[in-house]
Amino acid sequence: MYIITLGTLRRLGNCGEASVRLYDGSVYRLTPDCALSDTKERAIIRGRYCWVTLEKTFEELYPQIRTVQLHGQLIARRNKAGKLESLDRSYGKKVEERPKVE
Repeated sequence: MYIITLGTLRRLGNCGEASVRLYDGSVYRLTPDCALSDTKERAIIRGRYCWVTLEKTFEELYPQIRTVQLHGQLIARRNKAGKLESLDRSYGKKVEERPKVE
């Protein structure tokens, strides 16, 4: 099994065209340093309404990620165990599955 780690998200940010979908349905584009929201939100800055792009770090985004896409193709999704599992062997870190002890 291959899982997506924080380092993998940073490498995908360098590729460009990588995005993640969260459990609440919002989509964030990955950059080398952080993740940027695809939709602009209204915020009050210095007493005026402005349209802003939300920015999150990978650490605060990682627990909320449901799927990862690269160039529009699904490359990872969260499995039932709660791990972000890669669907493609070329992405992610190899983790040995331990057999269940009964």
